[in-house]
Amino acid sequence: MNDWKRIPLLALAAAALLLTAAAGAAPAEEAAPPETDTLLQAIRTTDDARTAIAAYAKANTRDPDNIELHQAHLRRMLELGLPQVAIHPARALVRLGARDAKAWGVIAYHHGRAEEYTAAFDAAARAAALEPDNPSLLANLAQLLVWYDRQVDVPPVSPAALRAVERHRPQWERHAAFTAATARMEKAYESTVGLRERLRADLTALDLQLQAIRREGAVIQQQVQAIDRELYTLRARIDELEDEKYYSGGGIYRGPGGVIIRRPYRRWGHRGPVVSPYRLREIEDEIDEIEDAIDALQLDRRVVVARGVALLGELRENEQLAEQLSAQLARTDERPEAFFRWDPPAVDGQVVERREYVPARRSDPEPRAPAQEARARLDLARAYFHAARYDRARSILLDLLRTWPHTPEAVDAEILLVRTDRRLAQLERERQERERQEREQDARPPVDLEYRLE
Repeated sequence: MNDWKRIPLLALAAAALLLTAAAGAAPAEEAAPPETDTLLQAIRTTDDARTAIAAYAKANTRDPDNIELHQAHLRRMLELGLPQVAIHPARALVRLGARDAKAWGVIAYHHGRAEEYTAAFDAAARAAALEPDNPSLLANLAQLLVWYDRQVDVPPVSPAALRAVERHRPQWERHAAFTAATARMEKAYESTVGLRERLRADLTALDLQLQAIRREGAVIQQQVQAIDRELYTLRARIDELEDEKYYSGGGIYRGPGGVIIRRPYRRWGHRGPVVSPYRLREIEDEIDEIEDAIDALQLDRRVVVARGVALLGELRENEQLAEQLSAQLARTDERPEAFFRWDPPAVDGQVVERREYVPARRSDPEPRAPAQEARARLDLARAYFHAARYDRARSILLDLLRTWPHTPEAVDAEILLVRTDRRLAQLERERQERERQEREQDARPPVDLEYRLE
């Protein structure tokens, strides 16, 4: 009588059992397949980089979000000296949010070698904060900190990186690798930027000195010219006085430099002075005074010229020194960033030197059977034929008939070759017909056309 009441209870119990079984089976479906564990073990144990890379590629295709897989491959590539290959698992670990110092270190290493120093600074600060005892991470960060402190324009590094530097820098500075890298980069900046700044300052001071020497030389030149003009005037005055002693009357002439010269005519038949003895004594006294003045001016001129010669020698010495400083400045025009030394993250305290990775070459394809090769060549000739490349199709067909004359494709090739020759002959006839028509057109007499304006 109450059997119908038991049916829903049995159904509920069965449903509960099914749900329980499904819940218990779910973890078994989410677990990593056994093959991923096998590939992971192969990555950790193999000494062949190509084998490890192939296993990683296969496992990454099956389980791209497996942090353990990416960490194992990253570590193995660093152990084998292939940080350029480790960039792929490093980026995957960063994408998955793993707090892995070596991943950030590989990214910093990658950006540093690419001269992307801002991105390298961010990654290196994160790496050193996560693993403050790794010598290679600290060395990379130390040289980036020297670079950052020397920049005139502050690089746009992330605030998180600056906070990490502010928090951990006292701890980093107690490490020998950090202090050694800092000292090396400071010396590099001093030998490049500091020396270059000193040379530029010396060149600037030397240029100012050269300008002062040239200005003084211009003044000396003006002094010599003024003395020469005065000497010319005095000598002209002596000539004028000498003329006055022996000539009388006459005219006025303008000599060189605009000096007015009086040239009286000589008296006819008179050989001695024509002036009075008193005037003759005055003239001779004035000539003596002018000659004394000329001697003094010549002495001044020799002094000024000697100063000019000394100044010219000083100018040449300074110009040679400026050329030497410019050449030295050109030799020291090397960026201090060229002294950066990038090390991949150390594994177990040891940095493995980077080596080049040569991917495996693809194996050459197996040689095809003659019939297959002939078929491929025949298809290529057909493609050229339908593209109106008849010359190219003909050469391929002739090569096919010479190489594989006993294949079934050779028969089709002969048929296609006949069609190709016919088409080439037709094209040749059309070309000749066009040339004939052009010659006839050129041979016709010109037609006079009369244009009238209505």
